[in-house]
Amino acid sequence: MFQKWFLLFISFFSFANASLFMNALDSLKDNPYGFYFFDTGITQNDLKDFQAIKIEKEKFYQQFGELSKTESGITDFLNNLGQNDHQVTLRIAKVLTQISNQVLTASESETAWIHLRASVPTDTYDIPRWHMDGLYFRPIEPTSTMYRFVITLLGPATLFYLLPQEQRETAWKNMRYRTIMQTFCLPERVVRPNIGEGVFL
Repeated sequence: MFQKWFLLFISFFSFANASLFMNALDSLKDNPYGFYFFDTGITQNDLKDFQAIKIEKEKFYQQFGELSKTESGITDFLNNLGQNDHQVTLRIAKVLTQISNQVLTASESETAWIHLRASVPTDTYDIPRWHMDGLYFRPIEPTSTMYRFVITLLGPATLFYLLPQEQRETAWKNMRYRTIMQTFCLPERVVRPNIGEGVFL
């Protein structure tokens, strides 16, 4: 499975970048915290182009399977965010389709759930809402591995916590109590990817 926060950039990935995704998945298997940050190959010029995109309203895009519809669906999604150049949204949609394909290739998956989120500034999460993602659907086989890919290209990136194994039960019991978790989570163990870095979970 593949989940993606709202990501936008202009230039195409080269074929060589597929190895970045494959290497990241290999590194995830050895990571005791269950997530791995990695360089996706996005350039500073890509990020500057992305920052020119106007997000005037909160919107979501989801595609369950039928990935042949991804590019046109993302184009429509981007065009509805604000007054954006249609040629730019077309190029961005092509790149998002490319990155989706790279995640599928790296994870040896047949299809994906693609989820893009565009949001406007809010103080809702000034106190972080710590949580552990569960399964979004039942795996085909009991031993199947589900992967998520997350990336933020504008605004604050998603926070992650380096949670030791022996503290997981305590964290799980208190997850819904935001003020307790604010004290429980030590600032030095809170990490976030850089803008343009991907995260495999």
